[in-house]
Amino acid sequence: AGTADHCEVLVRMAARGLIDGNRPPNPGHDFDMLAHALGVTAIRLKQIDPSNDNPALPALIAGTAAVARAIERYKKSQAWGIDGLGRADLPDAIEIYASVLRASSPAQMSAATEIRMRDLSLRKQ
Repeated sequence: AGTADHCEVLVRMAARGLIDGNRPPNPGHDFDMLAHALGVTAIRLKQIDPSNDNPALPALIAGTAAVARAIERYKKSQAWGIDGLGRADLPDAIEIYASVLRASSPAQMSAATEIRMRDLSLRKQ
């Protein structure tokens, strides 16, 4: 639980900084952390309920889209922060991440991480 607790705190801090507009020393790291946490959560949700009927999926997708918009905005203008819709959507997505993290075993999270890393590697090819 120690590692999961640590991960949760880091992700919550990154989300809070984005929502509050407090630019971190390494914005790319925070974006990567948020995208990774939400991406692994999406994989775990699909593993838990492959039917696409999981009620958490729409909120997770909305939060993920909010992070993607913030990343694009940052790439274009170096402006740190999240849009108004994202301020509403990201906290819900982070709560889903935290719930899935706490309900999953380390092996389940590790396997989901491996799937995400493989998927990212395939996208780059």
